[in-house]
Amino acid sequence: MLTRARKEAPEDEPRHPRPQGVGVRLLWFAIRTAQIGVVAWLLLRWESPIVGNLFYLKDSLVVLFAVVMLGKLVFDMLFFDRFQR
Repeated sequence: MLTRARKEAPEDEPRHPRPQGVGVRLLWFAIRTAQIGVVAWLLLRWESPIVGNLFYLKDSLVVLFAVVMLGKLVFDMLFFDRFQR
């Protein structure tokens, strides 16, 4: 029976590039926070003809999205090393 040899990544190479040091992690945190803030601001400023009078629903969903994304960002920044294995 013939079997294909699978190419496997060497064990010493991480799957995702790891930020080097605390300063780089904080820089990435600041950049990602700014990105989330800009997207949330643009979505809050957008006048949706579909939602109409339910603007509070749209605003609530945008704020929920921003809070969840910021929480995920903080969690990923603090516990990045544990996701490698």
